[in-house]
Amino acid sequence: MEPKLSNPVALNWLKHFNVGDERSTYKVEFEIDSDLGFSGAITVTNKYDKEIFLEGFSIEGACCGYCLQFLDSTLKVHPEERIFFTGLYATRTILYLTRLGTLKSIAIELSLPESKQQIAKAHVCFNDAGVHQLVHHWLRIHACMEPFIIAAHRHLSVMHPVFKLLKPHLKHTLQINALALINEGGIIESDFSAGKHSTEIISAAYKDWWRFDMEAILADLIRRGLAEPDPTQPYGLRLLIEDYPYANDGLLYSELQAWYSEVINVGHADHANVSWWPTLSTPNDHTHMGCFGSAFSGEFWAITSWWKLLPKEEDSEYKDFLEDPEGYLLSCLPNLLETTKFLAVVNILSQHSPDEECIGQRKDLSDWTGDTEIIQAFYEFSMDIKIIEKEIDKRNKDPTRRNRCGAGIPPYESLIASSGPGVTGRGVPNSISI
Repeated sequence: MEPKLSNPVALNWLKHFNVGDERSTYKVEFEIDSDLGFSGAITVTNKYDKEIFLEGFSIEGACCGYCLQFLDSTLKVHPEERIFFTGLYATRTILYLTRLGTLKSIAIELSLPESKQQIAKAHVCFNDAGVHQLVHHWLRIHACMEPFIIAAHRHLSVMHPVFKLLKPHLKHTLQINALALINEGGIIESDFSAGKHSTEIISAAYKDWWRFDMEAILADLIRRGLAEPDPTQPYGLRLLIEDYPYANDGLLYSELQAWYSEVINVGHADHANVSWWPTLSTPNDHTHMGCFGSAFSGEFWAITSWWKLLPKEEDSEYKDFLEDPEGYLLSCLPNLLETTKFLAVVNILSQHSPDEECIGQRKDLSDWTGDTEIIQAFYEFSMDIKIIEKEIDKRNKDPTRRNRCGAGIPPYESLIASSGPGVTGRGVPNSISI
């Protein structure tokens, strides 16, 4: 079959099409290559004159589709045009969604204009690990739940049915937070590249980005540009990356006033008067709040610190860098003692305790309620959770899902509800653990 030639008018117009903003621009050009059997191959050129070839697709698809995404850590990691003393560049990455449903990085910008592109992917990984742990994990899961826990203990009797409902979701969270996560000179400050600026980054993200009504999975996916509202779809949205394990599995789970007032007016006092707090007057409000309160827990292993900037051409280390870039990369990583300390602490904090309860589990049913209707509903819920686990196992064995099945790709088990004790890489605890 002859390849369909691209429209020359559209091709010429797209030569002026830029991806970026006022700080960095990447020129995107579309070429016709009959030797490859298709037209519309894409070439991305940045200010370093680096080019990368991607699979071909139509001009119309490029104009109308969702093919490019930014992974931008500069706003959080690099808020004041400065480099942290640890020597980590802030990065911005353009990701391309291939026809196989996988993401491919096509352009990376480092924060210093004169910096080179070597080892840029390593800096992206370090920034991604830092933003994940500081913002998406610590802020959005651990820290923002503290007002709910404190308000529940202050305003609800232990005999109150709502407190009994919440109790499993409050277990161990404050102890874990205080143990090693937030103290000055603690694990986060000592072992993350942001160092002493970690709390500053978390605070900035909370001020400018955190919103209660955006924390449920449906709203979160739309806000992050990974889905768009679509009333014709089962969950009211359409995923822009169809094979996105967190979204696919998380959507399976989509199936007061005294403590709530303190959560808003005391725990989140700086956001107390904003308009987006739900009034809890409709079933939909309660549903979103329930989605927010359930923490999806999975282990996240990554080296989180980078200690050196790339050498400049006039530096004595530059020759060593050119001769042995892999050796220089290893010299930038934390030493054996620092790595061992961090791994030991993370291993301890990542353990599922023997008495931990996951969703769909209750070891104290007799103390919880004597209402047979409630107990029956809970058993039905537990059976639904087991059905979801089987569905996730089935997806992990599906070779068409390339982001969770295949050579070198671990199965996605973070949202499998049940887990035994220890570090398992799976389990959805009722309460928040690391």
